[in-house]
Amino acid sequence: ANAKKRLANFVEGAEQGLLSEARHAEALAVATTKHGAVGSSSSSGSRGSGSNADVASVGRLVEMGFPDKEANAAALISAGGSVDAAVQILIVERESMGVE
Repeated sequence: ANAKKRLANFVEGAEQGLLSEARHAEALAVATTKHGAVGSSSSSGSRGSGSNADVASVGRLVEMGFPDKEANAAALISAGGSVDAAVQILIVERESMGVE
């Protein structure tokens, strides 16, 4: 019975991980569609200069209500430096964790 429970927990965790990855990919696709190719420059000035996860862009995300600097940096890297696309990624990640 204990082994079945561990297996069920493992499968559930794997399913959640795959779901999270699918949501992340969906957010990236949505952001790409809305904002052009990921990593392209934006006329709205939402793209940071230098590194794809520069300090100023991470700070902007913190100011926008995303306090986890590591998650912000990861989202910026995935979004090719686009703050707008990173916001979309972070929102989808929050939703997938049940945080509003």
